[in-house]
Amino acid sequence: MVLSSNKNNSKRSIISNLFSKSIIATFLCDDQDSKVRFISKILETLYNKEKIIFYVDIDTMFTVFLENNRNLTYIQNVILFRPKHEEIDDIIAEICSVNQANIDWIVFDSVTSFHNLNGNVLDYSKSNRKIGLYLSILRNITSNGGGKIIFTSMIRSRKKKGEMLWQQSYAGGKLLERRSDLILKLVKQNNQLLVSSIKRYDDSFEKDFSLDLD
Repeated sequence: MVLSSNKNNSKRSIISNLFSKSIIATFLCDDQDSKVRFISKILETLYNKEKIIFYVDIDTMFTVFLENNRNLTYIQNVILFRPKHEEIDDIIAEICSVNQANIDWIVFDSVTSFHNLNGNVLDYSKSNRKIGLYLSILRNITSNGGGKIIFTSMIRSRKKKGEMLWQQSYAGGKLLERRSDLILKLVKQNNQLLVSSIKRYDDSFEKDFSLDLD
């Protein structure tokens, strides 16, 4: 992903402003590839080379992205997890065992895949409660050390009980809306990613902007 020509500095400023006060951000996405490219641009722009980036890659798309982009400046700072459902509690515990001051970013990608991963073990409401627990724990360990958290949710189709029509929604919607300081909707359109602020802490930065995709 490259920033729109002649606007690199302003776009980097927008990305910096987005996260200047927020601790938990949620990205609502309709395309896997543009999602990981956007996350990569954020990490590349804002990472601290002295700290750790924890990436819980349930989708595994970010793993593939890193394998194809080994020259990224932040790659040496990434600790990557590709969990099975029974391993996620242990991963959260491992992240919590790290000194708070050493945590830069925690990315949980994605809530949708987490629900799918646990479909045979937990019903949707119990799975959502697990997500709420993870959000609370991760917020506690990052709030004092200056770390940031990103949760992603992919669009999905569901048919409610007793209804005939399929409805599109994002997993963890109401829970993520309550707990997040920042919510961005990412929509791929041709060769651009349209970014819209659904929730933000103030109006001091652009609500909507676009990024060019490589």
